Amino acid sequence: MLKTVVLSGLAAAVLAQNDRCVNDYTSAVITVANNRELCEVVNDFLVCANAVRNPSAALLEALQRAQNGPVSNVDCAAEGVDMFTGESAADADAVRTDVAAARITTGDGTLNVRASQDAPITFKRAALDRVTMNEIETAAAEVNTLVNTASSNWQARNPVLTDMRAKVSQVTTEMNDANANVDSLKTQIDGVSDLVVLTQQQTADRLAAQQTQVQSDLDDATVAIQQLLDTKLAQIRSTVQSQYKKLTDKQEELIEKVVEPLDDVDAAGGLAVNKLTTTHFNDKKAIVYRWNEWHTYNNCCVGWFDGNNPRGFGGRHPSQWGDGNALAHDMHPDMKYMKRLFSKRGYGDNFGATVCALTWEMPHSTDDRRCGAFFRIKNTGTSAKNWNVQWHWTGWHGWGNYASLAVNKNNHWHGECYSMCYRNENINIPANSAGNRISSIAFVTGGSGPYGHYNHHRMVYLSFQKLDVPDGLEFVDDMETVGGNWR
Repeated sequence: MLKTVVLSGLAAAVLAQNDRCVNDYTSAVITVANNRELCEVVNDFLVCANAVRNPSAALLEALQRAQNGPVSNVDCAAEGVDMFTGESAADADAVRTDVAAARITTGDGTLNVRASQDAPITFKRAALDRVTMNEIETAAAEVNTLVNTASSNWQARNPVLTDMRAKVSQVTTEMNDANANVDSLKTQIDGVSDLVVLTQQQTADRLAAQQTQVQSDLDDATVAIQQLLDTKLAQIRSTVQSQYKKLTDKQEELIEKVVEPLDDVDAAGGLAVNKLTTTHFNDKKAIVYRWNEWHTYNNCCVGWFDGNNPRGFGGRHPSQWGDGNALAHDMHPDMKYMKRLFSKRGYGDNFGATVCALTWEMPHSTDDRRCGAFFRIKNTGTSAKNWNVQWHWTGWHGWGNYASLAVNKNNHWHGECYSMCYRNENINIPANSAGNRISSIAFVTGGSGPYGHYNHHRMVYLSFQKLDVPDGLEFVDDMETVGGNWR
């Protein structure tokens, strides 16, 4: 048997009335031509919604939008429209004809309730469930299973409870028997207590007698130990004095053979150290660098030096230095090429340093005479420093012999000059967080423009007028051991 919950005629009527109010308003509002018509349409919507017994959320939301819309800016009374205030004639009549007791009537699918004005009214919603006869029978079967299970459990536990009751009875009997023996046990305990007191007294007497003997033994042992210590201490003092005498003799011998000659060495070493204080080994601002000069071509019978191999020329072919305007930053990044080319050590001071000042005669334009200087500068700070360098140079591009300057294998400057020219450089020396970054700076000059006819006279010049470094920078001479790249 199946119970089914059906939507009542009352609910269907309420839903239909909700939709009708919203649809009538929506259709009418789009046709209004003036404020009066707008007031009338909104007023009709209010009256319709008021008549709905159970307004839906959609109806209330639509009503709120209508009231807050354009009509909120219109004085409907001035337009001649008496807007609905929420009280119907039926409500007013119901107030005038108050009832003494509640009455409920139905008709045409509606439910009418009237109650006294001061009577409390409570609304509750009843929800109908539906259930099949099969579901009821299934639930009854489950309950019957639970009952059977509980009965089986009770029957299984009943023997256990019986056994427990028997054990409780046995324990009760034993406790009653033990109670009868308490008096006997008390008498025995009193006897044991007297024995303990007697034993304590006897022990105390024996300890007193032994204490006297122990004290005598301790006194004898103390005397024996003291005598032994005195004997051993005398032996130790004798041994120490003998060893001390030997050590003293050895010390005097050591002073004579080792310390005094070392004093002479120290004096000589101090003189050597004093002589090194003004060199770059001790003064890190003392100017030191590596340099070299090189030709690129022999017109008689050899041609390009080393078969035009770049290994001995900073990783650039001799033809690139002689005819190809090779620049300093073009040299190979591996430091082994720099160490091989710039193999001579040079020095200078704050007055400057002349590296190359040469002239030669050449019957052709292929050869060039190059001169270069390679500096290693350490920044001991954590921020970049400026190094100001003033220098004279040569290098004419007409025959492929640019002069150039590179910092950490980056092109800082390159250019050309027919004769000798001057530059004032400001070179940025970078730093690192450890305060120990070393930068590599390469200056390379080339031959000047030619003078004369056929047998050309040319010169190469590289000379520094200012090389001193500011605080935080220092010269490094590590070309014998440095590896890696100079970039």
